[in-house]
Order: sequence, then C-alpha cells, then structure tokens
Amino acid sequence: MNDESNVVEEERSQMDGDGSGNQEKKKKRKKNELELECGVLITCGHRDVDTDVFQSIHNNGLVYNGRLIVDKNFRTTDQSIFAAGSLCEFSGRYASLSQGRSMKMDRYNGREMGSRLARSVFDLYDPQTQNDMAHRTEELPLFYIPSGLGAVLPNNLIYYHIKTTNPISNVPEKFNRDPLICDNLLGSLEKGQAKGHWIKFAFNSIGLIDSVTYMGSDEVVL
Repeated sequence: MNDESNVVEEERSQMDGDGSGNQEKKKKRKKNELELECGVLITCGHRDVDTDVFQSIHNNGLVYNGRLIVDKNFRTTDQSIFAAGSLCEFSGRYASLSQGRSMKMDRYNGREMGSRLARSVFDLYDPQTQNDMAHRTEELPLFYIPSGLGAVLPNNLIYYHIKTTNPISNVPEKFNRDPLICDNLLGSLEKGQAKGHWIKFAFNSIGLIDSVTYMGSDEVVL
C-alpha cells in the first residue's frame, strides 16, 4: 500500500508541476474569470443612476434630466428634498451665473459637496438666518477643494489623478508652462517589471498647478 501511495503521489506531482519535480501553486480563480496576456489594457464604462434611485426620483415627480436638478441651495423641485453629489446638477437658470464653472456636481469634491449641503439645510431652517437668506443675491456656491480619482492597475500599480476645481481651469487658453514629469517607472515596465513611479504636474494658463497625476508601485527605486 505504501508503494502504491508513493506512485500516485508522484503522478500528482508531475501533473501539478513541470515534470521535473517542482510543484507550482495553483491559482484560485473566481467563477467566469478569464486570464489573458495583453500589452495594452483599456477599460471603460457608462456612469448611470441606479434603477432603484431613478424609480424613487421618478415616483416623487422630481425633475431629472440626466442628473437630478437642484437649485443653489441644493433643493429639488420638492422643497423638502435636498440632494448633492455626482448624481446632481444645478438648474439651467444659473447658466449665466456659472462663470465657466461646471453645472454638474461630479466634477467637484464629494466631501465639500456634503459640507455645503449640510450648511444649506441649517441656513434654510435656522430662524436666525432666514432673514439673511431672503436678501442674498441669486448666485451659485463656489467650490475650492480639488477632486481626485484613484485606482489599482495591473501589476499592483497605484494610480491617482487630482485636479483643481478652480474656474480658470476651464478657460480655453494655452498653458503657461510645459508639464513637469518625473519617470523611473515606464522603463521598468518595458522589462516586464513594475518598480518606481511616474508623476506629472500640469499647469493652467497663469502658471498654477492644475492637476497632479501619479502612477507607481509599492517598490521604490532609488
């Protein structure tokens, strides 16, 4: 029995290994997962509202035109419902007051959006500020905090893109200066490795930093 067990164990070793006695660890794959070799990976998708959220908007008779429409105080057409975030957009009646700023909120920092929403709710329902609200001019709130996007790419590369929300960034003028780029990553990728980092500083028309893009690995190259 011991000899038969050894033969069976040796056959399993040859099936799992490379035939020379070296065993390879089997990769655990998820259901319907397909592994392909590629030189370039392009991912894309369509941002859309969740079905349940859309049904809630529609059933309550709120104005929705690709985004949930709100006024300068983040109120919908139902005065008791407030909203802010990437799903929302300021009403078109503020287009002349936008001063080149985006009316869609997905361009702005989500944390700042929530803070301004909370402030609007308190201002509207605080008796001490209601009189001041009546005399305020019709203008959109200004947003200052940069918005960021992050992801983990193949080869455990970390990606970040941070862009300012300053209105001057939308002015179609020639950049004041060329971007600054530091790169000790792409050379290692060509060799099938992933070490170092790639970082780019882009500038707006008056020479201030407009965006920062970073891509790097966990390993640092000195």
